[in-house]
Amino acid sequence: MDPRPGIFHGWWIVAAVAVTLSVSVTTVVINSFSVFLRPLGDTFGWTRGQISAALALAGIGTAIGAPLTGMIADRWGARGPILASISAVSLCLMSLFALTSRIEHLYAIYALTGLICLGSTPLLFSRIIANWFDRGRGLALGLATTGIGIGSLFVPVLAQGLIANFGWRWAYLWLGAAIALVGLPVTALVIRESPGGMGLHPDGRTPAAPGKPPLERNFGDALRTRAFWQMLAVFFTVSACLNGCLSQMAALLGDRGESAANAALAISLFGGASLVGRVATGWLVDRFAAPLVAGAFFALSGLALASLWQGAGGPAAYLSAFGLGLGMGAEADVMPYMVSRYFGFQAMNRLFGLIFGAFTLGAAAGPAIMGAGFDRTGSYAWPLGWLTLAMAIAIAGVLTLPKMRPAETRF
Repeated sequence: MDPRPGIFHGWWIVAAVAVTLSVSVTTVVINSFSVFLRPLGDTFGWTRGQISAALALAGIGTAIGAPLTGMIADRWGARGPILASISAVSLCLMSLFALTSRIEHLYAIYALTGLICLGSTPLLFSRIIANWFDRGRGLALGLATTGIGIGSLFVPVLAQGLIANFGWRWAYLWLGAAIALVGLPVTALVIRESPGGMGLHPDGRTPAAPGKPPLERNFGDALRTRAFWQMLAVFFTVSACLNGCLSQMAALLGDRGESAANAALAISLFGGASLVGRVATGWLVDRFAAPLVAGAFFALSGLALASLWQGAGGPAAYLSAFGLGLGMGAEADVMPYMVSRYFGFQAMNRLFGLIFGAFTLGAAAGPAIMGAGFDRTGSYAWPLGWLTLAMAIAIAGVLTLPKMRPAETRF
């Protein structure tokens, strides 16, 4: 029975995942990356392109680790890998307190973090949420991943404050410690793999009468579908566009005359919009076709990219940051939702692992493009123009995905 009468335990798991993700690798390592760009450059004399390559290596590590992590979770469960990953990521980030002047040291830590971080990302948490919810799966996934939006709202400002008052080394140490101090106890005490182990059923409802069985695809069959590869390409491209811009946001706005505090505020607006995007997308995909919902949110982000490309500053830049955040929130929610609806549970961790790997490769490629473009031209105009074009192509890609199965055959 549910140990908390009156409240379906699945909602406690949603809350626990949200809390854990608020101080996850996404918020602490990726979404706060741009706040550390100038301090690291000032300390060691590294260029923005050189520093941004560290984030690219983290993305490559994650792309390698995602399918392997998915395979392990499909076979042995997700809870153990989640706990191990949270611990390891915390130690990696804390170790940057002792960062040396050899940039290879920075690269090694970020590459290792990317390789081992999958347990503290939505990859494994999304499968657990999907186990607990059926009819309200989109909303549950959206609410669970709001932790990333909440964390992105306050962690960049917190990181900037720590850097300003204590230096970037102490900022890395304390942020790394927060990952373990929050994530480990919450995961260990609350999160369970599936409702069946507690004598419960998805959504907390009485099982419906047997009907048409859901369509399940095995790993090989799914890889032979157009939908899988089209989704992989779309999510790679959108991730490159949004993460590329986010990784340089503080430096970009600083170049346009904004203070470090105001630039951090813009990143926080990105996080707040991501929060809105996740919840809104989750509610909408339970009612409308997920590709159409995703396309609408990606279009808003495309307009934001175009605005920054045209030199937006001041209030317009903050509005652009908000628009980019809406797209990021939508992408994070529709990825696991669409994988579960198109292909089922049989190989969900492995399939989502591949798509999440592509997403993280995009998160690596975007910052590299932005940093290298700035180093080469002294401006972000050229890379922003290419990312705007790529976003338009991705919007067309998501809108032309095959139709999802009718609601009555969903599981």
